[in-house]
Amino acid sequence: MDHAEQDDDRDPLIEALKRDVDMSLLQRNLKLTPQQRIDQLIEMQRFAAVLAEAGRKARAQSGGTCLHVDLPALIWLKRAAGLPNDVLARAELEKLLSASTK
Repeated sequence: MDHAEQDDDRDPLIEALKRDVDMSLLQRNLKLTPQQRIDQLIEMQRFAAVLAEAGRKARAQSGGTCLHVDLPALIWLKRAAGLPNDVLARAELEKLLSASTK
């Protein structure tokens, strides 16, 4: 298989994800001990709990209203955020939008 054939076999989604991977973060996390990784996870879970509680309070104060956007706007927001997980989510959302407009 020559180089041109290899390029044709590459998954565009995987290639997009590779561009969005911050290797320095991976390297930094790989240097952590298992205990440090567990401690980091616990801190993230505590932070998530604080955010969830803040969301509950905000909904209670606003009478339970929730902001929403339509599908094209959500796709635009995900593209603008540019987070690695948003690449996958955006691909799925674009499929839904395409299917809904047929």
